[in-house]
Amino acid sequence: MTRAARHAAALLALSLLPVLTHAATALQPADFATGRVLRVEGNAPFYRITLPPDLYTSTAYPDLRDLRVFNGQAEALPFALVQPPGRESAARSISLRSFKLVSQPAQSDTPRVELVTPGVRLQVAQAGSKTTAAEYLLTAHITKDGPPPSLTSLHLEWEASGNWQQRVSVEGSHDLKYWTPVAQDQPVMDLQNGSQRFVQADIPFGYAADFPYWRLRFDQGEAPGLREVTAQLATERTPAPPVSIAASPLRGGQNGDGSALYQLPAAVQFSALRILPMEPNSVLPLRIETRADEKSAWLPWASSVAYRLAGPQGERRSAAIQGPTVVARELRLVPVGPGWGSLAPAVQAERSALELVFNARGSGPWLLAWGSRAATDASLPLDTLQTGKKADDIDTLPHAIIGATETLGGAERLTAPAPAEKQQRWRTALVWVALIAGAAALARLAFSVWKQTRAA
Repeated sequence: MTRAARHAAALLALSLLPVLTHAATALQPADFATGRVLRVEGNAPFYRITLPPDLYTSTAYPDLRDLRVFNGQAEALPFALVQPPGRESAARSISLRSFKLVSQPAQSDTPRVELVTPGVRLQVAQAGSKTTAAEYLLTAHITKDGPPPSLTSLHLEWEASGNWQQRVSVEGSHDLKYWTPVAQDQPVMDLQNGSQRFVQADIPFGYAADFPYWRLRFDQGEAPGLREVTAQLATERTPAPPVSIAASPLRGGQNGDGSALYQLPAAVQFSALRILPMEPNSVLPLRIETRADEKSAWLPWASSVAYRLAGPQGERRSAAIQGPTVVARELRLVPVGPGWGSLAPAVQAERSALELVFNARGSGPWLLAWGSRAATDASLPLDTLQTGKKADDIDTLPHAIIGATETLGGAERLTAPAPAEKQQRWRTALVWVALIAGAAALARLAFSVWKQTRAA
């Protein structure tokens, strides 16, 4: 290699050092396009926020890998992304219809000693005497086609108080033929001592059960007459509402083949589309295709029917169409049949909302930042950030207050090459310089040999 080629390679290597140094440096808030200040109250170790809707369409990566949380010292903080557990329904109870069953008496093979009150009268029942067990059939008021309610316990109310105690068992059945135990040998009692009274009238189940028929069985002996039986319903979680992202009609909204093209604000990740016909009383069979950008091929996503129909109880609209999770920027709706008239339907993409849980180390103000092509995924699993915790447990965490959107490094951070990309480009350039310098050295050597051969 000539002296000039060696000098060029050395200069290129020196120019590569700042890139390598930057690659090893942690990202700062200015390396991100956008941010929001977070304000916290108290001194809790963990806080949570619901990601703002505009974040999903303004990140550098649709999978949100370029999210960061910084404290007031510009230190990146550990965080986890989780799907919110949704809202838990309030506890409520329902009344059950009760029917006393007349069962066949059971034979007793041994004498039975009874203490009869009031007074002190000892009574011995002879062997072979008959005893009975009180049973009640319980049913809930359900619609003809509706599912049975899911129950977790029973509460009994009897006709008169007294001094007694019993043990009960509860079974459930779908067909009145086969019965499944849900509570065994549970105590119930009504005890009095002068003006004092103690009542145990609740029967907890071992699990939430959804049978249409229930059988309440008392131990052998006297049982109270039931006035009312109520059941505690199992609580349910309503899923958190999804994030909706409107798609805009593209190229006039309709092609010559009847298909309609749409564009989302950015390439986003979604798993459902809500399609609304613009004309009332419309039924639209259609096929849906997606693609990442205008240079990519169209890929089938789902086939379904969208509708908007008037009814006696108001307008009925089709539910969101579910499909595989994809990342797409453009959508194409292809009608299956005559089409949708003069107006193409409105389209919204839906994706699951996310919450962010972060460790509030250091002091504020805290900052949520996003929009950096240089960022890699830094989120942790929730059970790693908070040892042993699950998504349902974040309900107990305090909320951080999200401030207004602020510009940090600007929109150029969304497309600026990452340090690794810059490093790769310099490495490629260095290889080319070395190859060119080597070729030049070989050419010079060949020319020198040729001159010497000619002189001889």
